[in-house]
Amino acid sequence: MKFSWKLLNKFVDLKNIELTYLKEKLTLCGIEIEEIKENTKTKDKLIYLNNTANRKELYCIINLAKEISIILDLPLKINPINLNGNLKDNKNYTQNIKISKTFLYLKLNLISNIKKNESPEWLINYLKTYDIKTNNLFSDIENYVQIKWGYKIKILNTINIKKQFIDLNITNLQQNLLLIDILNNKNLKNQKKLFNNNNCKILLFYVNKNNNNKLDYSCTEYLQNAYNETINIISTYTKGTIGKSNQKWKTTDKIEHTIKIHKNKIFNVLGILKNRPFKFLSTASILNTLNKLHFHSKYIKRLETFKVIIPIYRIHDLKREIDIVEEIGRIYGFKYFLKNLPSNKKKKSIHSSLSTIRKIRFLLRNLGLNEVVNCSLINKIKPISLKNPITKEQKSLRNNVLENLIENYRYNIKHKNFRIEIFEIGKIFEKDSQNQYIENNNLAGLIYNNSFIRNKWSDKPQSINWFHVKGIIEALLEQLNAEVTLQKLSQYENNKYIKNTSHLFHPIKQIGMYNRLNKELIGTFGELNIKYNINLKNNNKKIYIFEIHIEKLNHTRKINRNLNFNIKKYSHYPSVIRDISIKVKQHTNINDIKKFIFNRNKKLVESIEIFNEYYEKSSYSRFIGLRITYRSNYRTLNNKDIKMINTNIEDLINELKTD
Repeated sequence: MKFSWKLLNKFVDLKNIELTYLKEKLTLCGIEIEEIKENTKTKDKLIYLNNTANRKELYCIINLAKEISIILDLPLKINPINLNGNLKDNKNYTQNIKISKTFLYLKLNLISNIKKNESPEWLINYLKTYDIKTNNLFSDIENYVQIKWGYKIKILNTINIKKQFIDLNITNLQQNLLLIDILNNKNLKNQKKLFNNNNCKILLFYVNKNNNNKLDYSCTEYLQNAYNETINIISTYTKGTIGKSNQKWKTTDKIEHTIKIHKNKIFNVLGILKNRPFKFLSTASILNTLNKLHFHSKYIKRLETFKVIIPIYRIHDLKREIDIVEEIGRIYGFKYFLKNLPSNKKKKSIHSSLSTIRKIRFLLRNLGLNEVVNCSLINKIKPISLKNPITKEQKSLRNNVLENLIENYRYNIKHKNFRIEIFEIGKIFEKDSQNQYIENNNLAGLIYNNSFIRNKWSDKPQSINWFHVKGIIEALLEQLNAEVTLQKLSQYENNKYIKNTSHLFHPIKQIGMYNRLNKELIGTFGELNIKYNINLKNNNKKIYIFEIHIEKLNHTRKINRNLNFNIKKYSHYPSVIRDISIKVKQHTNINDIKKFIFNRNKKLVESIEIFNEYYEKSSYSRFIGLRITYRSNYRTLNNKDIKMINTNIEDLINELKTD
């Protein structure tokens, strides 16, 4: 849309307003100015607006001038002439005449004795600004009135007038009524002779039908102003005689649209003011802003509610409470409100299982594992099959997560990636004894890395082993504060989750994770069954897997509300460390060995650590490397103590050999 700077100044005084300031203000209020061009020939400036669909009323100079006067808080130079009185005083006011299929209001005059038909220079310049070629005075007036006032007018020739009425969708009956009104004008004599005369014209003002199919007087707010200016231009530059006006209209009650909005709604959306910390927009300021917008507003103190009556020309875009809030912020100025969101110090509680899942993700990522996500639908026959699967590859619901991780492992091996340290937290599905479907979250992991660690920088990297993976799991459980014990699986274990994954683990090299309090099995850790290791050239490389029931793991977590640590005096005396290698039976439990050593010398044994395990293939013997730390809390160990320690170690090795 294009708007003339000179025409805008006809309605509102903008002489002291810079264009850059106006552009900034309009943009902040939702009216975007694309560009401003200066016409040196007409000495005028043309403002190009990017008009949005919700502000379709900004199509003429007067409506834009009204908006600018509101935004800049400047008075309009021209006040609307009240048309209601003119209509009510007319004797035909109550007839409610249906004048046309297209129009709701018609006003016409007969113009006779036209002596000139040339447009003045100022009018030509205005139209040049809009790139409109001038033709004659009457067509120029039509364009000028539409640009400035937004009303369409027609100045018709009296020659073949009936055809021109038909072009305007005026029926024969309505034509006759209009022509009779013109001919009955007592101010002119011999009016019939004026028809079919080039020196006679008919001036026709009209208002189109709106969505309500009824005339509302707000549509004709500046109609009388536009009509008066048109008559003045015609009479001045044509030197013609203008007959008495005749009007036809369809009356209706005034249309109003009311929106009620609570004061807190305005406060919650706009927030607090910048210059007044912890202060909201006052009631008086809100009412003042609404009055600037020409909204008839009232504050109901008892309900703390504003009752806002929307003018007819803004009904199309102001329909909800939020629209009113936006108008208040737009006119008052969004920059005066604090733009930062208020900090919400109230933390919503989350389910403990969700907290556990988040913690697991964080810890395993820090431990070097990568998270993967797989679909819960698989291409295998499982207890829960879909009746109407989308594809054959997704026909069942999985009952464990490990099988998907094994597929990930095979894919990585195929693409020559030999460092696979992955985990997944996903859903599994089961049926209970009553044939009801159960959905649970499980944590599963798969670790394979043939270059995991080296003892020295010069050594070749070694593969990850059982103790490394066990240490990762123990670190996870420790950080979760989970009271879980890793121990040998019971021979009579009948847990359904174990049955779902038992075929994936090595028959012997696996251990269970048990709740320390109720001894309930919550997961399994061990080596991958050799038959799933088919993609590796060297099957001696071990792959370690684990799967844990998250809900049961969550029950083992101990949330420390306060400190419950035991205070123990720290020994200031040096320690004596002995590394020993013990030959044990193949299935000897290491916890039994630790208990045996502690019971032999409780006072001096401070700690026992396992630092190695190895097998002698020739004799099929198993050896465990132990590091025993001796220390006294009260004195330095002397030669007698050292000798006794050495004797105890020899006795210990001999006793364990006999076992």
